[in-house]
Amino acid sequence: TEWLAACVVLLTVAVMAVVLVLSLFQQRLRTRLLQLRNSTLAESLDQAQRELHHARQHDALTGLPNHRLAHEQPSMLLQECAQSERTCAVMALDLDDFGHINRSFGPQAGDAVMADAATRLRQAVPATSVVGRLGGDRYLVATPLNAAETATALAQRLLAALDGVQVPGHGLHVSASLGLASHALPGDSAAQRLAQAEAALLHARQAGRNR
Repeated sequence: TEWLAACVVLLTVAVMAVVLVLSLFQQRLRTRLLQLRNSTLAESLDQAQRELHHARQHDALTGLPNHRLAHEQPSMLLQECAQSERTCAVMALDLDDFGHINRSFGPQAGDAVMADAATRLRQAVPATSVVGRLGGDRYLVATPLNAAETATALAQRLLAALDGVQVPGHGLHVSASLGLASHALPGDSAAQRLAQAEAALLHARQAGRNR
């Protein structure tokens, strides 16, 4: 009888120990799952915030910096060029007769043309350059000039790159006009350079476009 009672006691203790171990394991498992879930939620929240921040600063159609960021980034580039005593060219461009493209071929064709133009501009300048969309069919390019290329040569290269843009399915080539500002004036700033470039762009359009 005493032996049986001892067995019962030992068995009871063993069962309780197993239950306790399982309980602790389940508790740790729940804690770990909770930590993983919180970590996943935090990462998802961070990713969503980064995407929202990017969307606020970039154009949805072309992926280029939008009007606001396209004004901020050239300021930093001008400062870097000034510190390294390099010339920085700021250019404003727009697509000739873009309204005709939208009216004749539809907004989808117009969107495709703008996206293609943005890609060609990015590919035509160094990675250190700034390429942005100012709104509509207008673009901004700001880039340091190397010793082997003048601002005029760079402008011609950009216009040549945009000559390859076509209206999808119609084979119609698109031309562009460009305004350039490469010389620093008293109180030089990105806003001043852009104003000079846009004034030159207006002159180019009045002079016959595609130049």
